[in-house]
Amino acid sequence: MPIVDMRCPRCGKQATEYEKNKWRCLICNNKFIYETPVQPNSCTVEQHVNQTIFDKQAQPKTKWYFKTPWIVIAFLSVGPLALPMVWFNPRFSQKTKIIVSIVTIIIVILSYYLLGYLFTNLWKWFNTGYLNQTDNLFQGF
Repeated sequence: MPIVDMRCPRCGKQATEYEKNKWRCLICNNKFIYETPVQPNSCTVEQHVNQTIFDKQAQPKTKWYFKTPWIVIAFLSVGPLALPMVWFNPRFSQKTKIIVSIVTIIIVILSYYLLGYLFTNLWKWFNTGYLNQTDNLFQGF
């Protein structure tokens, strides 16, 4: 087997082969697959799968609080206080961040007016004496 000077695709440091065509970086411990280059249109299924595995391993892992389900849970739990999770998320484009911020502001304003309308009508309902009429039903108990 010929000696190959293999470099890690993530950090560029020296890598060693621990199995056939499977390499591990000595510095960042990144594992990747490397096979000899193949001519175009002559790629086998196994080589295509190996290249796909290599591409997935080279991507940095996203933190749990930047994943979409956690952002949705945060919005449902604390509302607009979850906006920093969107603003600092590297996966979202600036357009997405602006749209999510505007939609959140609109929902907060509509909720404010809806709750104000609800409490105003409840206050009027309790002041009309309806509550006193229902108290008379329970006096016999």
